[in-house]
Amino acid sequence: MDRSETTLHKPRIAMISGHIDISPSEFATHYYYSLDEAIARGDLFILGDAKGTDEMALDYILERDLTAHITVYASRAHRIRELGDKNIQVIFVKAMKKGASGRQRHLQRYAEMTKASDYDILWVRGEEECRKRYGEKYRPRVSGTELNRRRRLEVLKG
Repeated sequence: MDRSETTLHKPRIAMISGHIDISPSEFATHYYYSLDEAIARGDLFILGDAKGTDEMALDYILERDLTAHITVYASRAHRIRELGDKNIQVIFVKAMKKGASGRQRHLQRYAEMTKASDYDILWVRGEEECRKRYGEKYRPRVSGTELNRRRRLEVLKG
């Protein structure tokens, strides 16, 4: 008797993060392939509720009718109802410290998302690309997405 073996695959959870000022072309170049691979495997997705990458990734996944595969970590209360109306699981992340800045809240949220996920789908612009893009307005800094990348590396080191 010839029997085909099937391997049951436990879905992994991908955290999606990236720039808020990403263009549709940049999103297509840096995210489509990884998202398509994750979708093909049946993986689940965690993302924030920011403009740019988060918004484009959410739209991309929703266009494929994968609402049940998405969890959004919302930092803005008004987004909860809007996302819930689309049957998207929402986790509201409130600031741990009273009076925390917007950046502190985002860093806290992304740290929680890293803990809840298995791997990242992200893209970080290089310094030269940032200098070219922002010109005189460029200032050296570490983006939230780069911090996400570094945080994952620390988790993997154990």
